Amino acid sequence: MPVLHKTSGIYGESYFAFAKDEKFAILYVRNLKRKGMIRFPSEIYSFDCIALKNIYNMKREENRFSISPDLRKGKGGAVFLVTSHTNKDALTPEKCFHSCHKQNNFSRHLEETELFDFSSAEVQSVKDQLINELSSEKKDNPYWQTLRALQWTNWNITYSRATIEMVRKLEKTISRCQKDTVPALLFKSFNSDELHGRTKTVMDIASQIVVPNYLESNLEKSCYILNEFDRKYPIFVGRWPEEKYLSASKTIREGIGKCDCKTHVFIALCRSMNIPAIKVSGLFRPGSLHAWAAVNVHPHGWVDIDPTNGPRIGQFNHDVHFYPLLGPQFEGKVDFLPLQMPITQKVVGACKYFYEHSRDNPSIDNFMRVLER
Repeated sequence: MPVLHKTSGIYGESYFAFAKDEKFAILYVRNLKRKGMIRFPSEIYSFDCIALKNIYNMKREENRFSISPDLRKGKGGAVFLVTSHTNKDALTPEKCFHSCHKQNNFSRHLEETELFDFSSAEVQSVKDQLINELSSEKKDNPYWQTLRALQWTNWNITYSRATIEMVRKLEKTISRCQKDTVPALLFKSFNSDELHGRTKTVMDIASQIVVPNYLESNLEKSCYILNEFDRKYPIFVGRWPEEKYLSASKTIREGIGKCDCKTHVFIALCRSMNIPAIKVSGLFRPGSLHAWAAVNVHPHGWVDIDPTNGPRIGQFNHDVHFYPLLGPQFEGKVDFLPLQMPITQKVVGACKYFYEHSRDNPSIDNFMRVLER
């Protein structure tokens, strides 16, 4: 069934995930004590309100609902039908063709922005290279264009949790001190402030890192050490500049970037080839903030793609990518109820009547009995 994950802290952010074979669920909100916000990427999920209780105002915007309870009548509640719109089946390349230029609803998914600066010389050069490498029958096929953009990003942008400046520092030290241990390399590369002044912690974590023999270049070794270290003691990833400085063109020039950077490059390449694409931010293997993409490959629709963790279309792991749902100030109980198929209007009516006429917020078990009739 859909998984709800809440980050640390009593008012921590909440995220949700559907498994690969799931498309429908009921979102049941109870005991709402004040105005709450439900967020979702509208291209990927739709939230349709079935019923409300003790709610005096509900406002729907493109990617969120705001719900305000009427506390004079009691705590608020709501029931939503959640539908996943991403394609989770295998794509058929032969069926794919461009159609977005005929559909105005895709215009904002094709726009150039500060992050997706696809008219830049760097992005255009890569795009031309990708198109030239495709055979004549694949040149105008969005499936093959998307696949090449994904592969190029995966192979040419080295993933790094640390900034380019910190990678270069360690790379330079490695070139001078080839035989030094990992702790020694870190202490020679960074000062006390850069290591947060915790000598023993750095020593303990760094001592556990073993650089694989297959890594040949000092750049690869530097990124590997910093990535492994930062996963256990995240001090480097927080030093990246604001998102607006992580454009696709800048990332291509540097050849190094974190998940946001790789996603910006991939989306810019897709949009440069007239393929609608969006950025999604959430959690990866609950607990780690992450960024990935969704691309509209006609006629299959929106397809989840992770430029950081999968060089092929269809390798997206739906069990470990969690989408944003509730902000840290949300005060209420939230449950997901799984559905094997979309509920009929008759069941929707029964659900609405049962919920709105029950004296208090009904239990999940009673709710499920109505849905399963």
